[in-house]
Amino acid sequence: MALLMYMYQKFKLTREVNELSRKQLAIQDKKSRVTKNIERVQKRYTSLFQQLKTQAAQYEKAYNWYIQESSGLGMSGFNQYGFGGTTAFKEQLIASWFKDGSIKQKDQQGNETGVSLSKDDYQNLLTIQSGGGSFYIEGTQDPIDGFTKEQLAFYQSLRSQADYAQQTAQMQIGRKQQEMSMQVSIWQQAAEAQLELQQEQEKEPLEYEDTMLALEETSIKTQLELKKAELKECEEGVKDGIQSMGV
Repeated sequence: MALLMYMYQKFKLTREVNELSRKQLAIQDKKSRVTKNIERVQKRYTSLFQQLKTQAAQYEKAYNWYIQESSGLGMSGFNQYGFGGTTAFKEQLIASWFKDGSIKQKDQQGNETGVSLSKDDYQNLLTIQSGGGSFYIEGTQDPIDGFTKEQLAFYQSLRSQADYAQQTAQMQIGRKQQEMSMQVSIWQQAAEAQLELQQEQEKEPLEYEDTMLALEETSIKTQLELKKAELKECEEGVKDGIQSMGV
C-alpha cells in the first residue's frame, strides 16, 4: 500500500516538476524578450542623444562661420598673400573713409594738417606694400613714387586705425560667439531633458514587467527546488518499497 502511495506521489510530483520547468522556461524566454526591448530603447535614445549633441555643435559652428564671414573676418575675407595679411574687413572699412574720393589728415584737436591721400593714392601704396615694398617714413631719403614721408606716415596710421578697429570687431565677435554658445547649451539641455523624460516613459513599463518576471522566476525556481526534493524523496521511497518486496 505504501509503495502504491509513493508511486502515485511520484507520478504527481513528476507532472508538477515538468509543469514548473515549462513555466520557468516560458518566463525566462519572456524575460529575455523584455530585456532586449529595454536594450533597444536604450540604444535608440543613446543614438538620439548623440544626434542632439552633433546638432548643437553644428548650430554653433554654423553661427561662428556666419558671424565671421558676414563681418569680413572669415576665410573668404582673408588675403594670406598680402603684406602681413589683410582682410576684407579692413579694406572695406578704409574704403568707407574714402567715400568722398580722398581723406585729409587731422591732428588731435581735429584740425587739418594739410596732408591728404586720394583713394587711388591709397590703392597704389597698398599694392606696393602688399608686394613687399618698404616705405621711407623716417630719415632723409626721398619718398617713393612721389609720395611725401608725411603721406606715407598718414597711410600707415590709417592701416593702424583699421587694425585696431578689426581687433575690436574680433572681440565683439568673440562675445557674440560666447553668447550663442550659451544659448545653444540652454537649448541642448532642454532638449536632453525632454528626451530623458520620453526615455523613462518608454522604459518604465518594460522595467516594471522585467521586475515582475524576475520575482515570478524566483518564486517558480523555489517551488521547483522544493518539488524536486520531494520527488527525490518519493523515488527513494519507491526504490525502498520495491527492494522490501524482494523484486
